[in-house]
Amino acid sequence: MDHGGIIATVEGESKNWIDELPDCVLSSILSFLRTRDAVETSMVSHLWRDLWKPPILMRPSLEFDIPNILGGKYAGLVEEHEEYNCLPLLIDNFDRQCFVRRVNELLELYSGNKVDSLKVAFFFDGEYTAILDKWIHFAITKGAQVLDLQLFQNGLFESENYYVFPHWLLSDLNVSTLKHLSLQICVLKPPTDFDRFLQLTTLCLNKVIVDPVFMAHLFSVCVLLESLSLCNCQVRSNLIVGPSLCLSDLKVLVCGYLERIEIHAVNLSSLEYDGDIFKISCMRTPQLFRRHLETSSNLTWISSCYILIELGNVVNFIKVAPLLEELVITTRASNYQGEMRNLSGFAHNHLRKIKMQGVQGKWYEIELAICILKIATKLEVMVIDPFGKYYGGGGRWTTINSCYYYEGNDDEAEGNGVSAEERSEHEKVEEGIEDEVVDLKKVDEEDVDDFEFFFWQRTGRAVVRARLKEVKANAQIIIL
Repeated sequence: MDHGGIIATVEGESKNWIDELPDCVLSSILSFLRTRDAVETSMVSHLWRDLWKPPILMRPSLEFDIPNILGGKYAGLVEEHEEYNCLPLLIDNFDRQCFVRRVNELLELYSGNKVDSLKVAFFFDGEYTAILDKWIHFAITKGAQVLDLQLFQNGLFESENYYVFPHWLLSDLNVSTLKHLSLQICVLKPPTDFDRFLQLTTLCLNKVIVDPVFMAHLFSVCVLLESLSLCNCQVRSNLIVGPSLCLSDLKVLVCGYLERIEIHAVNLSSLEYDGDIFKISCMRTPQLFRRHLETSSNLTWISSCYILIELGNVVNFIKVAPLLEELVITTRASNYQGEMRNLSGFAHNHLRKIKMQGVQGKWYEIELAICILKIATKLEVMVIDPFGKYYGGGGRWTTINSCYYYEGNDDEAEGNGVSAEERSEHEKVEEGIEDEVVDLKKVDEEDVDDFEFFFWQRTGRAVVRARLKEVKANAQIIIL
């Protein structure tokens, strides 16, 4: 007998040892499954018909998204599309009526006394207003502290189809327990005398139309607010923050309609801003230590940050940030017409680690790397990566999963101020690396799936290495 197996043969018959486990153990196991996957275990046998109900129908955290309602088999597909911010492309793959029916059935059978959180992530718009209102009402009447509505539309976002968040449902409660509110593709316009956001500590709005009157009184309505995120929102007003004693995290990303920003927050420690820097008219943030900005002019105090600037201004950025220790540069421009030479003229004594990612082997990328090697006197390591990932703000990371190197990329130096003598010298460098790439040249190109990465391995990596060796530096140079 195989004592280690689940199925064992006893006197010529098979025995299912799982059925010997107590129901409480089986229920505990099922509690780790997604909702739909747990429900489908009822088809295993008649003994399992109701095993899923206690762990699922008493869950304090309700998650109504594609994997939980339509099945975990879609989890990989959803994650892949979420990574590239293209989930709306799946709208035709799923039946909204089936989704609604299954959620309604779960709520009718729900036997828990309290709901801690409700998350809805699916393809909904104004057509489903009554249904979404019903689900939200169910959650808040059971004391939900977290509401997360991630609604999706396909194609252009039409404001007339946005879901209007039902703030009046909170007014029907004696006491609002809501502490965290996250909305996507919604309209938020509570009245000026609305007082049911007093317990709110987190407000995250993405593609939300925000009433300007509400925005003007936001910090008097949400006095305990610790984190505010506005991403791609239509906010046709000023954003006046403060004086706030609680706010520690602020994100304002791609909100073009904002007119003016004033920040008075003594405990603000993290700021992310993607927009016109000149709209920030006043900023008093003595505790701020982390920034993600589109541009900046005076960063003499900073040791680390995320920043979006033109490639040619990277050296200038390093110059005005003398305490900078680590820097990641993502090169996403297909071409650059600026000047990359004669940018040194100073020494930086704190920069120790630098990574250049998304590198295409362009002449200006190589010149930038050379310039940094010259000015960073304490540099310990420089990493050159054709791939990588970059931070887009709001917790969003984008993966660079394609290599864009082509043979001859570095030849674009012609016509950009490079003399014939320098060009001739560079050609000698290329000739000197032939031995380094000869093995890869024997590879049959018909067997190559990613030609750009193949060319990077065959030629680009060696070209960059040879150019950087021209600089006498103590830093370790790693070319991936």
